[in-house]
Amino acid sequence: MNIVIDANVFVSYFKKEVLDIKKEDLTSNAVCIFDRLGKEDISYLDDGGHILQEWRALADPEWFETWYADSLRDGALVLVPTENCQDLKKLIYSKYGFPKSKDFWYIKVAKRLCNDYGKSYLITEDLDFFDPKKKGCNNRIRLKLLKNSSGNLAKHLKKKESIYIFSVIGYLEYLKKICQLKA
Repeated sequence: MNIVIDANVFVSYFKKEVLDIKKEDLTSNAVCIFDRLGKEDISYLDDGGHILQEWRALADPEWFETWYADSLRDGALVLVPTENCQDLKKLIYSKYGFPKSKDFWYIKVAKRLCNDYGKSYLITEDLDFFDPKKKGCNNRIRLKLLKNSSGNLAKHLKKKESIYIFSVIGYLEYLKKICQLKA
């Protein structure tokens, strides 16, 4: 599948895979998502290097450069050009309260994948992608939004843009569901 991975998922993978930190800071273990790259999934990054820079800043530089080069070589990561998406940007800022931040690059890459493949999957645990107006809610509500891939913005992106927003556990559950349908 064609996926975009947020930095919060990448850094959790790095902590577990490289630093061997056992504490879970996401809804599920992100290592399995990265294990699929180059086999079942491909993760895309913008060719301008915005997402790459965000990831690079969160990891050990030596490890990252080797991992990144290997991932490109193996087809696990692919760089794509993106479009401005000005209308979508205005809409999600004004109607949904999406913050004016570098996070819009993830949506731009996901939108590009939709244009090329019909739909895309953005894996994140940042509530801004689900329902920015619920930022700061209690943990029970946050987990519900993440696990159910719900929230006003996530619903809009899925329905109008074919961008599916998933938490780690949400994506893993989705994979189980589609695998059962194929069997």
